Amino acid sequence: MAPAVLDPQSNDALTDYTRDLFRRSLPREHGFEPLEVEGRLPDWLAGTLYRNGPGVFDIAGRPYAHPFDGDGVITALRIAGGRAFGAARIVRTPELEAELRAGRIRHGDAAPWLRRLRDAHGGGGKVTANTSVLPWQGRLFALNEGGPAIEMATDDLATMGQSDLDGVVGGNFSAHPHRVAALRTTFNIGLDYGAKTRLTVYALPDDGPARRLHTIELPYAPLIHDFIATQHHLVIFISPLRLNLVRHMLQVGGFDRLFDWCPREGTDVLVMPLADPAAARRFTVEPFFQWHFANAQERGSEIVVDYVRFQDDAPIRELCGADSSRPFQDARCHRAILDPRRGTFRSAAIHDGGCEFPRVHPQVEGQRYARIWLTRGDMGAILALDPESGRIDTYPMAPGQWASEPVFVPRPGAAAGDEADGVVLVLAHDVGRDAGLVLVLDGRNLAAGPLARAWFPGYVTPAFHGHWVQA
Repeated sequence: MAPAVLDPQSNDALTDYTRDLFRRSLPREHGFEPLEVEGRLPDWLAGTLYRNGPGVFDIAGRPYAHPFDGDGVITALRIAGGRAFGAARIVRTPELEAELRAGRIRHGDAAPWLRRLRDAHGGGGKVTANTSVLPWQGRLFALNEGGPAIEMATDDLATMGQSDLDGVVGGNFSAHPHRVAALRTTFNIGLDYGAKTRLTVYALPDDGPARRLHTIELPYAPLIHDFIATQHHLVIFISPLRLNLVRHMLQVGGFDRLFDWCPREGTDVLVMPLADPAAARRFTVEPFFQWHFANAQERGSEIVVDYVRFQDDAPIRELCGADSSRPFQDARCHRAILDPRRGTFRSAAIHDGGCEFPRVHPQVEGQRYARIWLTRGDMGAILALDPESGRIDTYPMAPGQWASEPVFVPRPGAAAGDEADGVVLVLAHDVGRDAGLVLVLDGRNLAAGPLARAWFPGYVTPAFHGHWVQA
């Protein structure tokens, strides 16, 4: 799809861009090549930012039916010696390669009905790997919750193939692993549908093999996108979004009709002790929907959880609408305080503006923290939120620029407990240049604007989530 010529100062520029946000395929793949840098990159900044999001939305000009069907694209920024290098590669699974060779869609909601029916009943399907990345023990994996991990080469982002982490992961592997720094371990979940819905928990230590912690059966088939971890517990909010088995079995309708919103069932809170996963407790609270967690900490018998909350499942439906940025504007950052022994739960907004894509300093994950990095709901600003006081620092994007999830990179040697000593990396898009760029923002002073901008040579597709890997 050829980009429209837009005036970046126009109020319609970003609106026009976001309408095509998850519809315009990556026009050019490339390995790491030098990028234009404005400003000065910090001398201490050395490593690679890996980002993932859907970036192939058509086969031979025929569009996919839903953004979530988009095949993953890994976008990377590598910084070394004060220079920046960028790469963008499609996650080339065998199923996608077969579609490209055939010149037609074989999987997903836009595929022929009989093919969809066969995929739904165990005849195959395509792993899109289009949501996030997992750097682990020098390896890199592309993830989405609807399939296994896809390993990617760290040097050139070539697709290496599906991975079961040496025989440990037997089914789906979620797009949102969470590392607990104090435990030197990353945790993840996998939700597998079938005659019975099974939720499996995995532990991936910084050193040593991955292992399966526990599997539990759920009495329903929900949608679980994210969870959160502390030093002693995993916490999962299971919204009342239930798989419609009739539609799924018959493959009637698209993804936005695959799940039913059942508010009378409420949201289940599942708390799993890491020391004894079989002793997990589940209790029901008021209905709400949530995609992403910021962090969690323990306070005596209570667990404090910060997350982004929606009233219902409207963002899933709206993501298919005319304005792809709209689903995030009604979200609110909430703090929940729960006591698993008593089965109590209370939650209140800690920021009254729309926001999404929360992140924290990597060394405070799973423990006490004082700062949450967010993207404003209209994707027009980066926020730093103090969850205790509600104080907000803001960097408003330049006219005609669109932001994505902020990733905080601490400065080596920063004082323990200083959650602002470092930089915030933001993959963005500039409508006027029709090009991608990465902003390097000062964590201590967002409002001062970028320390540097690293420009890609052209359009790069938007990314949902990413991680920084220190050199």
